[in-house]
Amino acid sequence: MPDLNEAQAGASETEIPAALGDLLTPSGQPAELIAIEEAPEKPKRKRKRRFTIPNLRLYLLVIGLAAVTTLGVLATVFIALPSPAQPTATPSPYPTFIEMTPVPTTPFQDLIGMGYRAITLEQVGSIPADTRVRISHATINTDTSWTYTIIAEDEQRVAEAQPWQIGYAPGVIPGMPTPTGEFFDTTLTIVLLEDFGDISAGTVVSVGSGYFNGYEWIYGVITADGRYADVPASKLRRG
Repeated sequence: MPDLNEAQAGASETEIPAALGDLLTPSGQPAELIAIEEAPEKPKRKRKRRFTIPNLRLYLLVIGLAAVTTLGVLATVFIALPSPAQPTATPSPYPTFIEMTPVPTTPFQDLIGMGYRAITLEQVGSIPADTRVRISHATINTDTSWTYTIIAEDEQRVAEAQPWQIGYAPGVIPGMPTPTGEFFDTTLTIVLLEDFGDISAGTVVSVGSGYFNGYEWIYGVITADGRYADVPASKLRRG
């Protein structure tokens, strides 16, 4: 019994020449192959992009962000630029006048530094009422009121008084001129009428200074050997 594999092999050898013979012409040359051209594909039409409402909003948002960014960059550059130099003002050759508020006049202007011509109207510090005092100076306050520094006749008690706490002493007329001191003449010979300190009566002295205490002049006298005393005019005489 012939082998099945051999039979299949023989059949294949027989079929192959027959198949190849189909491709041969009667002259034994291979038949021409006819190329079949494929029809060209039609070009695809580009889809036109339509601007819908959502797309338009997106474009506007992008444009807005770009504008804001550009403005921010420009602002940063502008701030970083150095500012132009300011012109220096030329000083005026003329003085500048400042209008000042006028200082009100103190009620006791004529008593300041003029001796014991004032009197206390009430207790002021350690100085009782009805005490003769002198005004050494006055100070103006922020509310344009005045405060007076008063000193008693013992030259020990000092207080700060308000205008309503003091007044003119009896016999003192407001605005009354101060009498002239008679012992300021350096050509005079001046003699003490009584003892003052370590200077005995009858000593010849010279006047170095003086002030009016509201009653009379008080003179600062000096002896030839340099001793000093404050002596009222009533205790001096011409030599």
